[in-house]
Amino acid sequence: MDLNKTGKTIAKLRKQAGLTQAALAEKLGISDKAVSKWERGIACPDVASWNTLSILLDTDIESLIYGHEGRNEWKGVLLPDNSVPASTTVYNKPLIHYLLSQFLLAGINDITVIGDCEPISLPGVNITIADRADRLNRRFTSHTFYIYGNSFIYGPNLTRHFKRAMSRTDGITVISSMKGKGRYPIAVDTDRRAVLSRDGAANQYYAEPFVFVPAGCENSRGSFEGILSGDFNAETMARGMAAFNIGSYEEALRLSEYVRLMESMTGERIGCIEEIIVRRGMAEYEDVRKTCDKGTKEYLEGLFL
Repeated sequence: MDLNKTGKTIAKLRKQAGLTQAALAEKLGISDKAVSKWERGIACPDVASWNTLSILLDTDIESLIYGHEGRNEWKGVLLPDNSVPASTTVYNKPLIHYLLSQFLLAGINDITVIGDCEPISLPGVNITIADRADRLNRRFTSHTFYIYGNSFIYGPNLTRHFKRAMSRTDGITVISSMKGKGRYPIAVDTDRRAVLSRDGAANQYYAEPFVFVPAGCENSRGSFEGILSGDFNAETMARGMAAFNIGSYEEALRLSEYVRLMESMTGERIGCIEEIIVRRGMAEYEDVRKTCDKGTKEYLEGLFL
């Protein structure tokens, strides 16, 4: 944890919430001097304060701990599966919104899409479209988060898993889910080092095509299968995470039904890139609002006004 980054993030979000240091301290049941020390990078909140603080500042604990300032250290690369075009509507938004939302949740706002995709403009986000012929000539030398195919994960603490994967610098890290069945069973040891299992679902973990490559560790293995051919780290997720690979229209319909059910039960919008951009501090609410359709504007107004 960088106390200065954490302090700057707390101060920024406190002001966005319209709270003084004294008002925030009163809601937390602490002194305003304690809040001042946090924001100056002298001290950090105690364990008991993190959850309440994240609720009051309308963010998640991981973003407070790591700080918004660290988001530009990583870049995102999306390699969509053209069997289902990225423009395909999935319930109430284009498929590309679901895919891009995962980079934004990780605080990444510099994204390259390699493949067929219509230009997309988002406030506070830099999106470059490159064709597949250009892929072999590209070398991403910074920390890079790759998503292979039309892959989407939804569930609790997803940002925390992404941040933990981003914190490992000892090699490539792959997101791994625990489920009943999957395409890539892996064996994971106590240090979260993993290998592709040839004899069944070892540990009941399955590799998902979400790959984190730290700077200095070039992704020279090409495809996702190539990455799994060698040793790699596994960021293991608990049960309850839903992983989708939308390689057909039938799977797109399955995701649509899942989104419809979850949104009707929770009142949240799944994969809402506009909401994530504001919450991650990538752009101001008023700038984001100008780019939204009527339904999204009404949803955001309920959250931020």
